[in-house]
This record gives sequence, structure tokens and C-alpha cells, in this order.
Amino acid sequence: MNNPIYYILKFFSFMPFFRIIDESNFGEIKKDSKVIQVNLFSVSLGTKIYCLFYLEADLYLFSLWVNRTPRPGNIFKFGWGKIINLHKLQPKLTDQELSQKRDDFENVLILKEAFQKEILTNTILHKINDLQLIRGKSFNKFLAYLAIIALLIPIYLPYILRIDSIFNKPFLPTFIYVLSSIIILFSLVNVLFFSYNFLKVQTYRQFLFNKIKNASSNDETSIKYISGLYFDWQEIRNSTTKEVTLIKNMEKYLTHIVIWSIIVLVVATALNINNGFEKKPHTISQTKNEIHILDSSLDTKSFFSKSEDLLNNIQTGLLENDYKEIIIISNKEESTDNYSRIFEILKAYNANSTQITEIIDANNIIHKNQIQIIIIRR
Repeated sequence: MNNPIYYILKFFSFMPFFRIIDESNFGEIKKDSKVIQVNLFSVSLGTKIYCLFYLEADLYLFSLWVNRTPRPGNIFKFGWGKIINLHKLQPKLTDQELSQKRDDFENVLILKEAFQKEILTNTILHKINDLQLIRGKSFNKFLAYLAIIALLIPIYLPYILRIDSIFNKPFLPTFIYVLSSIIILFSLVNVLFFSYNFLKVQTYRQFLFNKIKNASSNDETSIKYISGLYFDWQEIRNSTTKEVTLIKNMEKYLTHIVIWSIIVLVVATALNINNGFEKKPHTISQTKNEIHILDSSLDTKSFFSKSEDLLNNIQTGLLENDYKEIIIISNKEESTDNYSRIFEILKAYNANSTQITEIIDANNIIHKNQIQIIIIRR
């Protein structure tokens, strides 16, 4: 498979609609993939991939067809309602196969000399130790991934919770922001599914020492002991393969979370959608006078939503003739829409002809996007 085709198929392997996957690799497209599956709709949830309608295509037979070479079979295969299970794709020996391998191994041991049995014992013990080290590393990796998630969630969660404030922004950044948030949440759900499968207690049959105790001779004791170690090694290898596979699949979704979290933070920072947490109207109260600071850079909806209580209080004060004067300070001559609306509201409720003074801050003493309202009470 050449690079352009590989990257195109790889891209579509992440899409829920018209998704292209390799069933033998649990959905992952690789350069040596031989059979691909095109799905009308497909979604991955933990250790399972759910496929609605699908079309399987044999790439080798397809290449023969393109080159007009006789082919020994059908290129395409249609189907619907398939569930791909990760555990069924793993190379795992059944209990019957394990017992048969142990019996065959015992038959081989009978023909071995004492020094050869000792070599086999040390070799199997070494392999068991290697597998235990791999399992330990897998668990440590799992804990490290959990720590990464625990670090990232507090950072990007406030931005995702403010997703409603982005819909009045330009289309492209809004689309990127929403898409990133959905991918992060979807990846997080898959990580939780894999974590659950990883933490489930994995039991496996172990060698029982009463088989040694009941042995009739030293030679039989040695054979039973070595075959028992061999059986344990095969069982541990099965369990280790499962754990490592879960960690590798979890790593894929954690990579998605990290990459798309960075994109969310960049877009959110560029659009300044976190204003709602930081730029609320600020009030400085004195004995009779009040100074209110408003952020005029907000969109109209957000601006008046955050200033609603303040404007209601000012309207009440104007109607009840509580104010001697209201001063509005802006830092530029061309007033913003928010500034103009504020000024019109004050004039509309000025039933008692309270003095309203406008001041342009030519020296830029106040912040560029701030409006100051100074209220002098009677």
C-alpha cells in the first residue's frame, strides 16, 4: 500500500460515517492491511467496534482485478450488524489447548536428562520473570495515563463547559472547537472502558503442588514440577498479552485527548471564550458614590447578561431620583454598540432629569475595552 492511499484510509478510519477499518487489527489501518472494511456507520466503545452496514474489500484481489489478472475469489463482501471484539482477535490458547501443550511437554520431558531438565526449568522461570516485569511496566504505564488525564481535565473542562458562548463566533473556529470537544469526550469514554477492562481481576489456573506431592518417584516429581511451571508460563503469557493490548489501545485514545485538548485551549484562548469566568462587571463602592467597570469587548448578549443586575439597579435609582449625577467614561471617540446601548438606556429611564455626563478618556488611562460608570448619589 503506497503512502497516499495509506494516509487516506487512515484518515477515514477515525470517521464514524463511511469509516474504513481493518478488522484483523481491531480497526487500525496499517500499510500491510490485506482486507479493509468500509462501514456506513461504525463506532468504537472500549473493546468492541459496532458496525451497521459494511462492505469488505480484499486489496490483493482488487489489485489483481485492476491489473486484469485472473482472481481466485470475490473482491467484495456485503454485510450488516457486525460486532468486532478485541479479545476474540487476540492470540489466546484455550484451556483445552493449554492442557494438550502441557501433556505434550511432559512427554518430551520424559526423554530429557537431569541437566537438560534443569536448563528447561531455569529457562521457563526466566520467561515467567520477564512476563511479570512486562505486566508491572504495563500497570505503571496505566497509572501514568491516569495521572495525565487527572492533570488535563481541570485545565480544559472550564472551556468545554463554556461551549454555549462560542456559537456566536465565526463558523470555522466554532466548528473546530465543538469537534475537538466531542472527540475529547468520546476518547475519554473509551479510556474509561479500557480502564474498566484492565482493572478487572484476571484469574488463571495455576500449577498445583499436590501433583508433586502425589508423585511416585523423584523423576516424576521433577517432570510434574517443570510441566507445572510451563503451564503457568503459558497462562501468564495469555494474561499479559491481554493487558498489553488494552494499554496500547488506551494509549491511542489518550494521544487523541492530549492533541485535541491543546487545540481546544488554543481556539478558546484565541476567541477569548473564557471571558465569563474572568471579566464580570467590577464594582467599587464608596459611601455615596459608586464606580462600575464593564467590559465592552463582549458580544451584546454576554455583555447585557453579565450587566443585568447592575442596569436594573441603575434604572431603579433613576426612577426613584436617588442619583445626583451619572458619569460615563469611555477611552475612545468612536463608541462601541454596547456603549451606545448603555447610554440610550440611561436616557430612557432618566425620568427626573438626572445629570448624565459623557467623558472621552483621551489619555487612555482606563483599559481599552472598558466602560466606567460613576454614580454620585444625593
